[in-house]
Amino acid sequence: MGRSPDALTCVTLAGVGTARAERVRMSMEARVEERDAQRARELVAKTIYRDLTEGGFDERDVMAVAGELLSLVASGVRARRVD
Repeated sequence: MGRSPDALTCVTLAGVGTARAERVRMSMEARVEERDAQRARELVAKTIYRDLTEGGFDERDVMAVAGELLSLVASGVRARRVD
């Protein structure tokens, strides 16, 4: 795997001011966290898809499930707006 943000910070920011170095380090950590979150979302989606298709659902069924998930998310968003 790649280097950690701290290792990259040490290599990349030699001689850079402390405040700027901290901002860059925090930005790098945020990118690493977002990349990890993206990988987790992809893994969940692939797992759901595999489980559904192995369970006998066809593509049309999978699309219907995806539509239901979107509907649930939209309902949750609407409910939070009302609060």
